[in-house]
Amino acid sequence: MEDSLPRSIYLMCLTTAGGVPLFTRSKGIVKQLAFAEIGMLYGVQMFAQNHDVELQSTTTDSRVLWKVFSDSITLIVVVDDDDSEDCHYLNLLQNIFNAMVFFVGLDSLENIKNVERLRKDLKVKFYNN
Repeated sequence: MEDSLPRSIYLMCLTTAGGVPLFTRSKGIVKQLAFAEIGMLYGVQMFAQNHDVELQSTTTDSRVLWKVFSDSITLIVVVDDDDSEDCHYLNLLQNIFNAMVFFVGLDSLENIKNVERLRKDLKVKFYNN
């Protein structure tokens, strides 16, 4: 069962309105993405959104999946391309958002008034092992 899991995964949580990183997490052997790389991934998603296109995923050597929740939170996951279906990773993103709602509340995520406060609240809940 362990062999079927991706060797590395990188998760980013950003505000949809401004692309401000709320948290990033990684598992496995993965290099930390630079702020410019995170900005580029956010920019690709915003470009698609401004042209009324819903961008879900792209694949090169790795697979990148985007999902926007409540028009306020964008979750981006980068995984090794292991020929898994996108639905598995989209379910993972949905579950991560559901956990965020559980810990800080849907209203706090839909109506972000203080990004630093939300970042602090999420940092307490989502930590690296």
